[in-house]
Amino acid sequence: MDDKKKLVMIIPIILVLLIPLILTFFIDFFYDVDEIKSNLIWIIPIVLAVTLATMIFSFIWSFKDFRNLFKKIDRKTWIALLLIFLVGFSLRVFVAPQVHRLYYDEDIYLDIGYNIAKNGKASYCTYGNQEACYEAFYMKQPNGYPFLMSGVFLFGGDESTAHCATAIISSLTIISIFFISYLLFKNKKISLFSTLIFSLVPVAIRWAPTTTSDTVFIFFTSLTVLGFLSYFKSDKTSILMFSFFSLAYAIQMRPEGLLLIILIIFMFLLIKKNLLQSILKVDFLLILLVFSILIVPHLIHSNSVKDENWGTEGDKLGTEYIFDNFEDNGIFFFDNVRFPVFFTILAFLGLAYDKMWKKKLFLASWFLIFFGLYLLFYAGSFDYGVDVRFSLTMYVPIAILGGCGAFLISKNINKVLKIFFDKKWISHIGLIAATVCVVSSFIPFIGFVSSTGERAWDARLCHDFLVEKLNELDDNCLIITMIPSVVEINGKNFMHTEFVADQSLMNRLLTENNCVFYYEDYWTYVQFNQTYGKYIHDNYKLTIYDSVRVKGTEYTLYYISLQ
Repeated sequence: MDDKKKLVMIIPIILVLLIPLILTFFIDFFYDVDEIKSNLIWIIPIVLAVTLATMIFSFIWSFKDFRNLFKKIDRKTWIALLLIFLVGFSLRVFVAPQVHRLYYDEDIYLDIGYNIAKNGKASYCTYGNQEACYEAFYMKQPNGYPFLMSGVFLFGGDESTAHCATAIISSLTIISIFFISYLLFKNKKISLFSTLIFSLVPVAIRWAPTTTSDTVFIFFTSLTVLGFLSYFKSDKTSILMFSFFSLAYAIQMRPEGLLLIILIIFMFLLIKKNLLQSILKVDFLLILLVFSILIVPHLIHSNSVKDENWGTEGDKLGTEYIFDNFEDNGIFFFDNVRFPVFFTILAFLGLAYDKMWKKKLFLASWFLIFFGLYLLFYAGSFDYGVDVRFSLTMYVPIAILGGCGAFLISKNINKVLKIFFDKKWISHIGLIAATVCVVSSFIPFIGFVSSTGERAWDARLCHDFLVEKLNELDDNCLIITMIPSVVEINGKNFMHTEFVADQSLMNRLLTENNCVFYYEDYWTYVQFNQTYGKYIHDNYKLTIYDSVRVKGTEYTLYYISLQ
């Protein structure tokens, strides 16, 4: 087929892919940002609900086709997979502390989920009660994770339930890695090694029971890759549907989620046989069209928040960050402090496994797409604050390549031993030795994964003290604070501190309600004059209800009234 004919054939694909870009440009051109956000606040939860529902439906529809892809796996392998999963699950749910690590973003994610459950709007509420929200904002973070957490609140769950739910969802990545590895290499031992390595990655364990989107994003990413690999093997429309709807949801989990489109394109180019024939089928084009429509609201969202402050007044992306980020992030995989260097060595060995260079190139591109992005990001260093969480996006390809490396080690150990011993049981020695090495490399990190750590201790103290005091207060009490999300998801009335500047509002609240509290929290403590702290002390009568002081840092809950 000549180049002109190929170009003509891919025109339908190009046109379908242009639809979301054209719609995004059209809306951006004709509507102002505030109007766009006021509509996205209710449109996005509907789109997410449709996406998730169709994803679940297509999975149920294609379950038999999925099962057929793995029917040759024997019982012993299933048992081994179950044991590895239970180890990884236990570490994430029972060993790693259920604490926040990204303050106070995690509470905001939960607050958005809470409001989706309560009123169907993806909003961060700053003034309201359990029945209504009087003042809300549309936040810059994607809403895929908050939407999942809305299910927790919809069924009566709380903050603790959200921690547990996130850890459980994160644990499911362990199983998806087994299937991805199996479809790539058709080797049960490689698949089990890959699963074992990922189940023992320290940072993945430590961040699983938080309420950030990071570990859940990894699950949906792996689910998407699994779906497309399954489609390549089966050519089933139902699996193709599942794959695209998984991709549509995964994209909406993290700001960098759109990079998954590039990853999937690489997958098709490197792995899919009869590529043009497959992508020009009517069912493929129709599903691609639906996918394109589903991601339009997210593209509009990303465009509408691109100019917001993401923690810096300077450039968010730039080549000036590359050197420092490369130094920090490269060392991370070799210094054996937060990531076992043995896993890194196994991944490099895995590149030497067999001749399946296209599949290994796909795994390498998966790693490099995200590694390269964070090099350009001002906060992309794994040593910057708590941004070691960014490394999570790279663990699946590392684990799978590591599984290849571990299998290569076990295979060569067996070859050497067979020179000296002619026994059947010799074939198990290499497998046992490689497994022991993988597990042993994790053992020094048990203290790391089971500890809360010192980072953000002051913000954590502020959060935990407030939650403890909220449980003591009557439901009709109102708490004024810079972190109203913590109050709302714990079932009390709330108002952001900035509203104290509205004198008429404050007079009405303090006259009508004899149970109003002011919490001098973390942000008020570090920015007293800029966060109305001084204003409140100068203009209202404050009576200490309770306080906590650690290392010279004090947080106080005051009963507030008119002077």
